[in-house]
Amino acid sequence: MVNEAYLKLKDLPGQAVSRQHFLGIASKAMRHVIIDYARTRSAQKRGGDVAHVDLDDANVAVEAQAEELLTIDEALTSLAENHPRLVKVFECKFFTGLDDEETAEALGLSKRTAQRDWMKAKAFLGEHLEQR
Repeated sequence: MVNEAYLKLKDLPGQAVSRQHFLGIASKAMRHVIIDYARTRSAQKRGGDVAHVDLDDANVAVEAQAEELLTIDEALTSLAENHPRLVKVFECKFFTGLDDEETAEALGLSKRTAQRDWMKAKAFLGEHLEQR
């Protein structure tokens, strides 16, 4: 998945102007790669052509949770309409695996603001997942 994210990043016009900018772009690219894989996997479950491919552990985790990941992506799209910063924090932590300090640095926030935004984003997604 990291290779696919790299391919998405290298095709972007221009270059990241700072570490913050790069981490933000990388988080979004990882989200897109994971969600694209989940969509493909979900389509295969519904009768798409299935080819045998050896998967590494990360892909197996995405495969097992494809439907949930698609629901998370749907919730993030909804959340982005009113709270785009919460989505960026969620992408950094969930899809890229950044810790609180790295997330705060990547987004130009204080560590405490990143933590509060993470809690708000998780609460929103939790409600969205419960409703489904």
